[in-house]
Amino acid sequence: MFADYYNTVPDGIVNDRWQTGSLFKKAMGVKPARATFDLLMKQVIKSRPDFLDNIKPPIIPHSDLTTPEYTQYDVTQAKK
Repeated sequence: MFADYYNTVPDGIVNDRWQTGSLFKKAMGVKPARATFDLLMKQVIKSRPDFLDNIKPPIIPHSDLTTPEYTQYDVTQAKK
């Protein structure tokens, strides 16, 4: 799919939102599991306010750039 895209749009870019499914992602679609996870994360963030500052998004090998939402990089990244 990406080869066809790049052949059609040579200057096009692909972001890192093209992640494969995982058991964790499927579990987060179940309301009780999501509610439990949200409660746990609220407790972790309350006890460690800097917790989110240390999370780095996963590396997606077939992307041209990353699109972090809840994190910041300390230094300029080689990959856009």
